[in-house]
Amino acid sequence: MGQTPPREGPLLRPGLSFYAFRHTFQTIGEKRRDKDAVRAIMGHAEAAHDMSAVYNEEPVDDERLRAVTDYVRAWLFPKPAVGKELPSGSRRSDL
Repeated sequence: MGQTPPREGPLLRPGLSFYAFRHTFQTIGEKRRDKDAVRAIMGHAEAAHDMSAVYNEEPVDDERLRAVTDYVRAWLFPKPAVGKELPSGSRRSDL
């Protein structure tokens, strides 16, 4: 069975749910322009009428999965510009 999402933590705030994180991950991950990798990470099945999925016999490789997760991580935790430090305890607030 699936793992229960955490109820507390540094990224959890009132009004945000586990599904808000999934929605954000998919939205930002698709900007990497690899929907098949995002779909695999999210656990989404291909649509029954998607013939390209029927003919594609190779799974998404680890490099593509890693590229998507790295892209989302870089969006979520941006590195400060050289010479500009982020204030202590700051984080992305535009989830």
